[in-house]
Amino acid sequence: MEEYIDQIEKFLRGQLSMEEEKAFKTLLTTDTSFRNCAFIVVCILKQQKPW
Repeated sequence: MEEYIDQIEKFLRGQLSMEEEKAFKTLLTTDTSFRNCAFIVVCILKQQKPW
């Protein structure tokens, strides 16, 4: 799970190479657990964003 979170955060920060980004997007479409984790991380980050 922690590896998922690190990868998701790097994606959101734009810190992945083109190859890593392609693999990330493929994983989002093929791995339900990863997709759910990404959704949760994004929701948490949105809640922390100051408005």
